Amino acid sequence: MSTPRIIARNILSNWSGFLFQVLITLLLTPYIVGSLGNTYYGIWILVVSLTGYYGLLDLGISASLTQYISRYHASGDLKRLNETASTGLLVLSLFGVVLVIVSLGLALLAERVFEIPASAVADIRAAILILGMSTALQFLFFPYSAVFPATQRFDISNLIGVGTRLLFALGVYAALRQGYGLIGVSIATAASNLADYLIRFVVAYRILPGLKVSFRLANAASGLELAHFAVWNVIVAAGVRLISYTSAVVIAIFMPPAAITPFALASNLAEYFMRIFVPVGQVFFPVFTERDALGDSVGIRNLFLNGTRMLAILAIPSGLMAYWFADSFFSLWIGEAARAPEYPSAASLFSVLIIASVATAIQRVSYQVLLGTRRMKMIAGCFAAEALANVLLSVVLLRSFGLLGVALGVVIPALVIEGFVFPFLISRLYSIRFSEYLMKVYGRPVLIAIVLYAALICITLAVSPASWAALLLDCIIAAIIAFVLVLTLGITTDERRRFVLKPFANLAQKLR
Repeated sequence: MSTPRIIARNILSNWSGFLFQVLITLLLTPYIVGSLGNTYYGIWILVVSLTGYYGLLDLGISASLTQYISRYHASGDLKRLNETASTGLLVLSLFGVVLVIVSLGLALLAERVFEIPASAVADIRAAILILGMSTALQFLFFPYSAVFPATQRFDISNLIGVGTRLLFALGVYAALRQGYGLIGVSIATAASNLADYLIRFVVAYRILPGLKVSFRLANAASGLELAHFAVWNVIVAAGVRLISYTSAVVIAIFMPPAAITPFALASNLAEYFMRIFVPVGQVFFPVFTERDALGDSVGIRNLFLNGTRMLAILAIPSGLMAYWFADSFFSLWIGEAARAPEYPSAASLFSVLIIASVATAIQRVSYQVLLGTRRMKMIAGCFAAEALANVLLSVVLLRSFGLLGVALGVVIPALVIEGFVFPFLISRLYSIRFSEYLMKVYGRPVLIAIVLYAALICITLAVSPASWAALLLDCIIAAIIAFVLVLTLGITTDERRRFVLKPFANLAQKLR
């Protein structure tokens, strides 16, 4: 297959896998919340957040494995590929043992650190141990998972993910229906994860027949190579995990577990919104890498401005629609299951958190510029600053504003780092006036948002989104209007001719 077709296939498969995951979440979450209740669902989110930090215990080796297995596969150096994979297996196996020990300690200390009801102590200990063992196995099998991006078989990877995600949903449903509660959900999660690891282990040898992973092939040279790349990756990974998992942990320290539920519902959907744009940003990485190798700073400059504008044109109207319909969506989706009068609603928290998601989505190209031009230190510094500010502000603002303060603790650092620092640094690197950046990137999207806002008012006055059918109709009308606005106000006449009119004309000619 040609490179454009491979890229298109990978983007499509990534989006398909992501949309399936969102669908499973939307269908399963109300059932889990209703079955566990606010307190136990909050505890489940806390366990997931705590074990989410376990990824840091690999010290960036997983990212290094993906990097070097991909590099040696591209160069056809199967010997060094196998040595790298084998060294990674040895190192990650040792880290897996450490992770099991950490899980034991965390299970014993959880009740002393967080406000856990006495009746739930045994359950949270069991859940932490089960997910800890599952993550330790993930470390052991990761060298095989790295084969899929190395060979650019995202389609197979996503197909496996869809199958095991469906297995997870069925397992959770069955466990809750049988009354196994939090422990049942934990076992279902671990079982589906184990199935995923085993399938990838088998398939990896099929798509890379020369793969050979053995402790005997591990060596110090490969270990040093992995460690060198891992240094900055671990800082980036730490920043990303702090941003993703801090909120639930902060809430659990200062508030009852039930307070986690509305925040988790809101933050998970805000995270899904942002992840829609990740595959779009990823396709820019090889282009920036190539332009950097050729010394084409002008090409990087123009691609950065145009790519960021494109994401802004997509993210700002989408974020505005998500904000506008949030209250109706959450009312229909969750209903009264997750409502607690002493806490803000999930919809109101989502309306704040979506601001951070939009800011982050727009800057996916900025991240790829720094990654493609090998400025890992700069990326690490930005993520570390955002993560630390997130933690500090969440703790400080929670005391005065409760859950809303935690949401602001997420939004403010995202606006500063993602919305200002990232583009400012790149503007300095490529001699772009910041006023020029603001006008070129945000001028058209803001105009679209103003017109769309007026249209949303008219739409909801005409059809109140009080049912799923009415909400769907409103969303379809709003999406059509947004699409028309993007075509008329969002892109230039030349872009409209090149990317819209010409492809349609070519398609019409082929169909004749």
